[in-house]
Formats: sequence, structure tokens, C-alpha cells
Amino acid sequence: MRCELPVLIKCCFCVPLRKGLLIWAYVKMIINICLIIPYCIFLHDHLYRNKNGNYRFDLIMVFALVFGLAIDVIFQIIFIWGAHKKDYPFIRMYYRYSAVILVLMILYLITYVTHFFMVAGMLLMFILPFFIAILSVQFIYIFLQFYLMVLVRSEYKKLKNNSQFQFVNRCTEEPKCIAHLETDNVTEVMENGSDAHVEV
Repeated sequence: MRCELPVLIKCCFCVPLRKGLLIWAYVKMIINICLIIPYCIFLHDHLYRNKNGNYRFDLIMVFALVFGLAIDVIFQIIFIWGAHKKDYPFIRMYYRYSAVILVLMILYLITYVTHFFMVAGMLLMFILPFFIAILSVQFIYIFLQFYLMVLVRSEYKKLKNNSQFQFVNRCTEEPKCIAHLETDNVTEVMENGSDAHVEV
């Protein structure tokens, strides 16, 4: 059974879609840059003070997080450029990136939970509330990432349909306006004259 994602016309049910996505992209890019700086300082200090190989797993996880944040900043710039220029291939690229990030975040969550239960041991009952709080934040972030992916897909669909509007005006022919509107299974071809047909 095939499940289609909904196509939304508003961001957060109140803001126009493209404007809301641009605000979200700028805010997220600034937050990512602000997170990269302290994580890089932490990595530098941790590598300098712990040369005996302790906390190696934590270092790998933090390094992966910094790398992911840097890649995210790059794709935020791509999306901002595409949204300002209304260039749907750039938005489609960001949509695919968002889907990959969603999968990686779920895998990261599974890895984090597994590692926590492996190393917690007898301290599990003492740090369990802290772990539940972190887990709740990660679930909220995954939900927001999914919602963002749906919004980006909606904007991509809208720009793709709008980009296939053509106006033909030749001196030797009657002026003609043609719109190609693509959906998932049907392509509609409409003209301003009496001829109008649907191709399936």
C-alpha cells in the first residue's frame, strides 16, 4: 500500500509556505553555527587533555555531530538560494537531503539508546530521568524534522507545477496559453481555446 505525504499550503498553519520555510532555514542555520563553535572547542580540549584514549566513543559521536551540523549549514544555504530564486531543483535536493537526515537521526537515536544501556550499569536508576529528558528532546527534534520535510515537499510540488506554465504568442498563429499541470499519475494539458484534453 502506497502512502502519500500531505501537501500543505501554510507553515505552522498561519504563515505563507515559502516565507515560513525561509524563516525556518535562516533560524536553523544560525543555531547550527552557534552549536558548531562550542562543540569544536569541546573536541579540541578533550583531545588535548585525554591522550590515553578514554571516552573514544563520545569523541566519535561528537565529531559525527559536528560534521553533520556543518553539512546541514551547507544544505541550508542551498535551500535558501533555491527558495529566494524559486528554483525547484535546489529545493528538491534539499528535500532528499531532509529525508536522509531523518533516517540518520533515527539511527543515531537507536545507537545512543543502545550505548546508554550498555554503559549505564548500576547507575541507570540515578541518571534515568536525565536520559528520559534527552530522549524526549530527540523525539521532538525528529518530529520537527519530519514536519519540515513535508513542508519542503509541498513547496517543491508547488514550484514544479508553476514552472510548467507556458505562453505562446506567434505572429503567424493565434495566441495560445498552455499549462502543463503534473500530478503523481495524471498530466493535464489545458489550452485557452476549445481544445482541452487529459493524458493519462
